[in-house]
Amino acid sequence: MINRNTFLNLPIERLIMNAFEEKTLRYIHRHMPAVANGKILAAVSGGADSVALLRVLAALGCNCIAAHCNFHLRGDEADRDEAFVRKLCHDLDIELRCTDFDVEAYKKSHGVSTEMACRELRYDWFERQRAALGCSVIAVAHHRDDNIETFFLNLVRGSGITGLAGIKPCNGKIVRPLLGSSRDEIRNYLKTLGQDYVTDSTNLENDYARNKIRNVMLPEISRLFPSAMAGIELTLDNLQGDYAVWSGAVEAFKRDAVEACRHGQIKIDRRKLAASADPATLLNALLSRYGFNGEQTKAIASASRVGAVFESKEYVAEVGRNDISVFSPGSFNNAETYALSDAGRIEKEKGILIEIVDNSPEFEFDRSGKTAYFDADATGDRLTVRHWQQGDRFRPFGMKGTKKLSDYFNDRKFSLMQKLSTPIVEMQGRIVWIAGERAADDFRVTPSSRRILTMRVADKT
Repeated sequence: MINRNTFLNLPIERLIMNAFEEKTLRYIHRHMPAVANGKILAAVSGGADSVALLRVLAALGCNCIAAHCNFHLRGDEADRDEAFVRKLCHDLDIELRCTDFDVEAYKKSHGVSTEMACRELRYDWFERQRAALGCSVIAVAHHRDDNIETFFLNLVRGSGITGLAGIKPCNGKIVRPLLGSSRDEIRNYLKTLGQDYVTDSTNLENDYARNKIRNVMLPEISRLFPSAMAGIELTLDNLQGDYAVWSGAVEAFKRDAVEACRHGQIKIDRRKLAASADPATLLNALLSRYGFNGEQTKAIASASRVGAVFESKEYVAEVGRNDISVFSPGSFNNAETYALSDAGRIEKEKGILIEIVDNSPEFEFDRSGKTAYFDADATGDRLTVRHWQQGDRFRPFGMKGTKKLSDYFNDRKFSLMQKLSTPIVEMQGRIVWIAGERAADDFRVTPSSRRILTMRVADKT
């Protein structure tokens, strides 16, 4: 094997290689220089594409470690693939890491399809292997035809520019050195080497949308329009450039008009959003990662009613007067119990400043309502900080009887976000304070109280 430092980093004009290797090297130089600067974890299934990936990286002198996943979904065929990869790596003197997965168990526990389960399992394992082995990147074997198939899949699904731009040459630690080459070029390269490979029989079936595009639609397009693939490839290149410009504009808007808050919440400035060239499209770019679809983002962008709520699988978008809040209700379900002696920790973690002082004639009460006062000798030495739950009631200071927190919040015209995010302090199983809002009548300070427990929301710095 040629040393990568004397090969990958030399000018292409000084190197001798076949046309496919030269094309791949040029693509690497252009899109993923990190490939030349460290170990590469190469994903190898045993199919033509991944075998070509491993062979070309080895020919280019890359420092590779191969990785193979056995999902045990195709019986003897899956074991055949693993045996083939083991022999290939042995013959090439390349280190190999293999693993097995129980896909059915993962599907049941995560509620995902077989395809999604395999994807999540392998990429999670690839990343753990990359980090453990000190590899700089993970190389996968997506090629030009995969990119074209992805374009059409996203086209029929109603995608915007993000989906139509197709597969990226680099995505974080994932690199795709063969993305500039076609399936036929890959097969011809292997034929030139006399290199065999295995075939996944499911790729020949038309049960999946991608296979229908691959095996039925694209051959017919090529028959009707012989130069179509070259034109589509040029379109994808142009869309990648357009996407880069668009992504830059989205990031600039985020810096100017999107505020990151506690609990993973974000707030989007409605006035700045409305002033953009296409609020719905911009909002879709911001919220798609939170599970909102195009129809929802259009409705959110055009919503006029303050308090309108829209839900994805895990997130809520709430339209406020000046902003749109996006948050996960599940992030507010946590409850933490503290000892009063942990006052500094409570302030740091929950933003609640707690003090115990002696009751004396000189003590002055804050009449603004922002500070709560309790008999420190009646409350006990522990408190719980949590968030609102349906059915919560408390005994407001100065009132007879109890009141639902939901009614209190509605009286105060709280948004859903405010209801969920406002800390609730509980002592001895009773709600004693809606942080920064209203104290309960429980454990009230009397003239006979020796010590006073004070609570207030710590000033933000």
